[in-house]
This record gives sequence, structure tokens and C-alpha cells, in this order.
Amino acid sequence: MSRYDVLVLMSTYNGEKFIAEQLDSILCQEGCNVHLLIRDDGSTDGTKLILKKYASCHENISLMKDGGNLKPAKSFMTLLCSSLSYEYYAFADQDDIWKKDKLLAGIKVLEGLEIPAIYTANAYFVDSKGESMNKLEHTFSNIHTNAETILSISQFLGCTMVFNDKLADIIRTGGIPDTIIMHDFYLSSVCVLIGGLVKYDPEPHMYYRQHANNTIGVSSSIISKVQERTKRMFLKKKVNVYDQLKDIYARYPTLIKREEKKFADIIIKSENSLYCRIRLFLSRRVHYENMNQAISHRVAFLLGNK
Repeated sequence: MSRYDVLVLMSTYNGEKFIAEQLDSILCQEGCNVHLLIRDDGSTDGTKLILKKYASCHENISLMKDGGNLKPAKSFMTLLCSSLSYEYYAFADQDDIWKKDKLLAGIKVLEGLEIPAIYTANAYFVDSKGESMNKLEHTFSNIHTNAETILSISQFLGCTMVFNDKLADIIRTGGIPDTIIMHDFYLSSVCVLIGGLVKYDPEPHMYYRQHANNTIGVSSSIISKVQERTKRMFLKKKVNVYDQLKDIYARYPTLIKREEKKFADIIIKSENSLYCRIRLFLSRRVHYENMNQAISHRVAFLLGNK
């Protein structure tokens, strides 16, 4: 049985507590020749020493030279745009734990597709000890993969993503974005705008660790959820959805499909058009996971804060 060549892209930052367990789980993937390209984003703890130790023991681990603190989105995009050609690619956080079939599950969905494509999946929530958080066993339960939803809201976990070389090649050609919200949101938006496919798997294949030092995470307490939704609705972001889409337009002008562009144009025009913001507020083509998410995102669109 042939094995698949997969490049796993990992950005690290002060992850000394959990990174060894995560690296071990990635290196134990079934049915794959796993190659790791790791970029440290300015760690001040022992993360770099752990990475050097692993790289010295595993020839399939490569470390990028220090390049300062770029934050997660640009750090991951720097990794992707600096990578060589592989059959498949995956993003990896520094503190999760992968099941042995995590990569293979995605590859089986993507295999044979002749268009740019992303596989993304559910995940088990675990605490800092790796134990199940019962109230949040799964991250998502009501996911939609139509273009309008993908372009409007960030609903996928980048750490669950596997994508093919056809998408990776296009992203490398476009280069590192100047304006980006998050790497997973950006990548899925590019994919659907150029006529690609996003497939969602409700079955979890990894453990998504939640702890006090998460750079990126999902709020679990009622108070933190209320605070997050209030910020989403009423605070102007440094980078809005329309800013991210304008960056994509500038980098892939000849690849964007006409049908997908129609809805993206409404989002871009919403920066200065109340009419377009009302259309987004009322849109039935954007599907939300639950009523609370729908309210906060719709209000954010109406106020121009999305």
C-alpha cells in the first residue's frame, strides 16, 4: 500500500508544556510520510530548544529561521508560502493531540479531486490534562460549506484542515497576504472563490486542547462568550471581512469565479453601503451554528463591524 506525502505546517509560540506530546502524535500518523515544517513565532520559553531536539532526531522535521513575531495568521501563511511541493498539506497547532488517522481521514476525502479542495473536521475538546470537557465534547455541530457562509464567517478550525496541492500551489503564487483575519478563514475563502471545494467531516479525529495560554481558542464560560459576542457586534476590528476579501481579489483577479464573486461583492460594498449591510443582515444564504451566533454576526454586519 502506497503512503501519502504530507507536509504539516506548525507555528509555535511559548508551547513548551504541550508541544512534545503534539509532535509525537503527528509523527505517528498512519499511512502517511509526514514532513514537518515548523516556524517559531518568537517564543521566550523552552519551545525552541524542544524543537531543535526533535529536529536533530527526525530528518523529516525542518525548522524555519527566526523571523520575529508575526502572530498566528501570517505565521501560518508564511509557512505555506515558503513550502515545497507535496501531495497534501495540513495545519497544526502546538498543543493539540492527533489521533493516528487524523491525516488519512482527510486524504481519503480529497483523493482524486482535480480541483482545489479543503477537508475540515470536528474535534474533541479536552482540558490542559487532555481530559474530555463534557459540555463541549465537539467544537461544532451545525456546519455549512456553501460559499456564502464560508465567505462571511470563520467557522472552521485550521488545525483540522487537510488540503491538496492544487490549492497550495495557487496560494504560493498569490503570496503572503497583507490583510488577513485568520489563515483558516483566508484559505477557505480563497478556495470557494476560485471554484474549489470545502468538505466537512462531523467525525472528530483530534483532541483540541483548551487551556489558559491558548493563542487561539474557543470560549467555554458563559461570561467569556457574552464578552466575545459583544465585541463582535460593537467593536470595529483592525481587519474586517471586506478587507480580507479585497486582499484576495487583488491576489487572484483572474481566478475568481463569477457566481461566487456576486456575494463577495456585497460583502466588500458593505464597507460603505448601508443597503449592502442590510442585505447581509437579512441574508438567508449565510447559515449560522445557532441563534446566538446568528444574532451577533448579523448585528456586526449591520453595524459594519464584521
